[in-house]
Amino acid sequence: MAITINSQPDLIAPAYNNMVFSVESSNVGNANFKFICDIYNDAYPTVFIRKKLPANPSNGYCYFDIAGIVRNYMTSDPPTDVLVQFTDCTKSYANYTVKFGEEYGATSGIVEYPDLEEVSQITFIAAIDYVDFTQGFIRVNDFNMGLNANSRFLTNIPDNIQVRLQDYFWLSFINNDSDVVDVLIRQYNSAGGLLQSDHTADTLGLAATIQQVGCGAANIVNSIGMDAATSYYTVVLSDSGHGVSEIRTFNLIEYCSPISETYTLTFLNKLGGYDSMNFFGQPLKTSTATKSNFKKRQGAWNGTSYEYNATDRNKVQYQTMIQDSVKLMTGWITDEQATWLEELFSSPDVLVTYGDYSLIPVNITDTNFTWKTTSREKLFSLEFMMDFSTMRIRQQF
Repeated sequence: MAITINSQPDLIAPAYNNMVFSVESSNVGNANFKFICDIYNDAYPTVFIRKKLPANPSNGYCYFDIAGIVRNYMTSDPPTDVLVQFTDCTKSYANYTVKFGEEYGATSGIVEYPDLEEVSQITFIAAIDYVDFTQGFIRVNDFNMGLNANSRFLTNIPDNIQVRLQDYFWLSFINNDSDVVDVLIRQYNSAGGLLQSDHTADTLGLAATIQQVGCGAANIVNSIGMDAATSYYTVVLSDSGHGVSEIRTFNLIEYCSPISETYTLTFLNKLGGYDSMNFFGQPLKTSTATKSNFKKRQGAWNGTSYEYNATDRNKVQYQTMIQDSVKLMTGWITDEQATWLEELFSSPDVLVTYGDYSLIPVNITDTNFTWKTTSREKLFSLEFMMDFSTMRIRQQF
């Protein structure tokens, strides 16, 4: 009995793309032959899902695409940390094992031979666009710290990110091959002079494949402090004194409108991290009520008489559900920002921060996205309609 694995996903593979194993066997010519594929979530090593498939009649090989199974091992890790520190995104990745076997024999006595070959790998909650994935324009190894000189964070947000002192921000990354020692944050004045340089240790190390580090201005204020003269700051991950990630630049801005409340949307991007965007435009708030009614018989007994009263209600509103919505508008944005914000439009997990409320779940309800460009529009902004995910309810009557 011999099973051979001819091809397989990368060691770390996005769960929302094809994750295909191609196998063959020297016993494929036997009666009633089928390949066996057992998929294990390593967090529950005694539980598995078994798939059986016959060999392809044209070449004798077989392929199993396990993406639809392993993506159920994960959800996501919305950011909550208000400090500059590292978080293990345990819900954003999963270690899994695939064991291959075969079965064959007479119809009266088919015999299973499982666990002949096995592979243990990692998957995470990225959803790379099909062409980028198949053509190799976006490769997971580009994001694995230490494999490249400037490994990328799990975000497509354009650099020179604008933040206010009260804004939180987080950057996610893969740490499977290089033990990231710390995050280095350097603060600069408007002339480019270095004001402050601070290292914050990563105590998680290789034990956490997908990590998240707080690096917004508010995270810095709450942890290491922000110099009063800071105009911008940079963020880079380092390993024993040398950078292992790209350098991200954050520009401090001041924005305070007496007539417009700022909404910040934090959303799951397609690489599996969370990005944030401030909306400074005048918001348009609406509330839509869904009212359920029934007809009630009017009047009531008064002793031996059945009497009516002008205050008797015939149509009774017994349930009222209120959907609150807000239309948000960006300021003038660039082509790169517009491309990035398509990920907000399509994101399944969006959270809003405004006023005294922080990271409240909402849904983007727009069903069409227009790809605007400066060559066509000259100056342009984008609008997004959001619904709060929890409806308000009024009293029953």
